[in-house]
Amino acid sequence: MSETYTVCPGCGRRVERDASGVLYAVEMKRIDSFGGTEYVEGIGGFFHDEMCFARVRGWRRKDKPS
Repeated sequence: MSETYTVCPGCGRRVERDASGVLYAVEMKRIDSFGGTEYVEGIGGFFHDEMCFARVRGWRRKDKPS
């Protein structure tokens, strides 16, 4: 196991970023103002797979950072 890992936002367990099948997504933050509502990217997270990603709302999948 490598030293590079994070916690999966979907299940709360340790996930290795470089493991096979791991997905990356960013949390979308809602910003309300007088001009309307916008969504901006917040923190990113690594998910074990599609099942873990399906457990959360308000995240958008992206390519893994290099």
